Amino acid sequence: MLYSKYGLKAERLEEIPTIDTKMLNALVIQPLLLQLLTPVGELTPFVPLSVSLISLDLQKPLLSCLSKQGIEQERQLNSQKALGGSDDIDAPAGESVPLLQNQHGMYGGSSENVAVEEGKLRIAKLQREIDELDDNYDADYINANVNPVDNLNILSLMVIRDWNNKNDNEDWKVYSFGRYRIYMYSVNVRYALMLCTNEEYPSSIAISRMQGVSKILSSKL
Repeated sequence: MLYSKYGLKAERLEEIPTIDTKMLNALVIQPLLLQLLTPVGELTPFVPLSVSLISLDLQKPLLSCLSKQGIEQERQLNSQKALGGSDDIDAPAGESVPLLQNQHGMYGGSSENVAVEEGKLRIAKLQREIDELDDNYDADYINANVNPVDNLNILSLMVIRDWNNKNDNEDWKVYSFGRYRIYMYSVNVRYALMLCTNEEYPSSIAISRMQGVSKILSSKL
């Protein structure tokens, strides 16, 4: 199990109180989350990486979707930058993959969708990243070199912790993790949306789209 100096940990699912299935209908919520991962090519060539519905009571994501297209874009962009190329991308056709938390509190799909590192080396790597986040944590601005695609669980813990300290009149906040952005948008007192993008994705589009989905979700949760 992974522990943070601040007491945060990636808990096993059985240690988390279960949620009433009547309160969370994945068949209804999933299509709404996928809307936030739909490309808007007329506005930006970039696609968000992931979106999650956050339970503020449990302080964890309940349902998450990863964008295969967004992940492939990011890999392509990182490769081009490593070779000193431009930021222009030619995004392949892709789809969004709904994911649920597994028993270890992390996210994963089939081997075709998400490559998951396993074993002691992976655990040690994640623990180092948690420690780095703790050492560099700032209540107003978070900045650490962590990849949200590989470490969504860690980022969720960090963002949720700060979100619970927000002002009551704040409907949304933006967090920075290196080249990535995490957007949190309030649904109601029990739930929030979390959208992960790269830094090139326009904030105005992210916030506007989250606002629309949040209004719909607030009537269903």
